[in-house]
Amino acid sequence: MKQSQHKQLTDKLPCMLCRRIRIIVGVLILALAILAIKGDLSFIRGVSLTRIAADLIGLTLLLLLAWKSYQEYWKPYNARTDKRP
Repeated sequence: MKQSQHKQLTDKLPCMLCRRIRIIVGVLILALAILAIKGDLSFIRGVSLTRIAADLIGLTLLLLLAWKSYQEYWKPYNARTDKRP
């Protein structure tokens, strides 16, 4: 197989972040296609999507804060106090 000077042939898989981004973009495209075809989804008529989005953002912020607190404070403290033979 002939390669150009700037391209390299690699067998590496895409990183996990790239996979997640592709999945999210695919789901968004499908959701937009469904909304464009049907116009409105009847099963979410009484649901506040703004409130759900705000709750998810708040929950994500709390989980991120808890995870970073664990990584910065608790994990190094426990690593120092471990007694290994």
